Amino acid sequence: MRRTSLLLGLLAVAVLAAVLVIVLKPFASAATLGGPLGPAGNLSTACEPTQLGRPVTIGIQDFTNSGHGNVVIDRLALGDPRDIKLAGAYTLPGRYAVGAWATFPPPASQLDTGVQWAKRQPPPGTRIRPGHWISVAVGVERTGHRIGRTTGIVIWYHDGTAHYELRTLLQIELKVGLAPC
Repeated sequence: MRRTSLLLGLLAVAVLAAVLVIVLKPFASAATLGGPLGPAGNLSTACEPTQLGRPVTIGIQDFTNSGHGNVVIDRLALGDPRDIKLAGAYTLPGRYAVGAWATFPPPASQLDTGVQWAKRQPPPGTRIRPGHWISVAVGVERTGHRIGRTTGIVIWYHDGTAHYELRTLLQIELKVGLAPC
């Protein structure tokens, strides 16, 4: 009797472990917040007056790889977009900000010296070596007649061992018409 109880107990533990593996596996493989790419920046808002159908450039964030191996960007998107869409995005080597411009892409001939516009590339596949910096410039556009808003930029990336998600703290607002921010 005692042996049967012990076997039933072990069987129950094995079944419970198998169920937990099946239930929790999707969460284990999901991207985790944090990781070697950062910082997320200060909580602030970039505000630009816009006209419907005319994307603007917001390029005032840069990130460094504080890890020991290369990181590779998988995808970039807007966080919780409302009446706003991503019109395009570029990564550039270095810490020189592209700035905020009334057009996207920005006028390359007017960018600050140090901005390596000729070396820009779409975010997916961007490789950042340990200790190196990249800056990010996004083109954003209002999609309706209300103020366009997003909670920031979300970057999904991996470093060879794990997948991560970086959520920036720079919120973006696109005002209607030429109203001041």
